[in-house]
Amino acid sequence: MDILQQLTSLLSTSGSFNQISRNANTSPEKAQQLATIAIPILLEALNRNTATLQGVRSLSYALDDHQHFDLNNLSEFFQNIDTKDGARILRHVFADKNARVQENLAKQSGLNVGQVGILLNQLAPMVLGLLGAQKKNQHISTNEVPMLTSSILGAVGKTDEEGRNPLLEVASQFLDNDNESITIEVIETIFNGF
Repeated sequence: MDILQQLTSLLSTSGSFNQISRNANTSPEKAQQLATIAIPILLEALNRNTATLQGVRSLSYALDDHQHFDLNNLSEFFQNIDTKDGARILRHVFADKNARVQENLAKQSGLNVGQVGILLNQLAPMVLGLLGAQKKNQHISTNEVPMLTSSILGAVGKTDEEGRNPLLEVASQFLDNDNESITIEVIETIFNGF
């Protein structure tokens, strides 16, 4: 089971999809559909941000601020979620692509942009918390942060017979605005295929 499947399974069994979907006035199923692609997109964007020294340092500081995340206590985490923190994370991680990514996710998911924003504002601190906890537990230095994001990203989805990772390709297409043929159904087919 890869990290995305682990996260979505934990979100489901902990009742967290019920929590975050209520905040966005949608169904747990819709929240899970969105998380299936939003988490890889967030991880891909975080990994891209480590391409510069400034990006590495900025992410390292952010991970230190989110290092007390407990994956085994998601219900309490989402009860006390700081959605303003989530919005700040999205603005920083997606930068000038933030609005476009959310609009594209809304278009493909059948949710409105407001609902997508509410869900992402809750998922982003979780993703940063996951990385922050790993940075702390593995005693990862600032210079090693790119290896952390790369290894986490590499644990999302699986490669096919040709060595491609369809799920990560979809995440890249969302960030590069090359997603005309992408639908949530296509994403779920890729996800469920592994």
